[in-house]
Amino acid sequence: FTAESYPTRARTSGFALTDGIGHGGGALGAILLPVLVAEYSFSFGFTFIAITGLIAGLVALLGPVASRRSLENISR
Repeated sequence: FTAESYPTRARTSGFALTDGIGHGGGALGAILLPVLVAEYSFSFGFTFIAITGLIAGLVALLGPVASRRSLENISR
């Protein structure tokens, strides 16, 4: 899904960028969750996770659809 969102010439760089952001977000979440739970509450920390998951789901649902399109058409 991610690689198809970029034109052919920028596909590897675009995928690497979004993959890196995803890994960075995962690392940040692993650091941030214990802090949120300690400072506020268990439910606040996991509500934060739920909200970020919902945002990610909306981005995936509302983002560009590349299925059933040729790579040449995506590149334009």
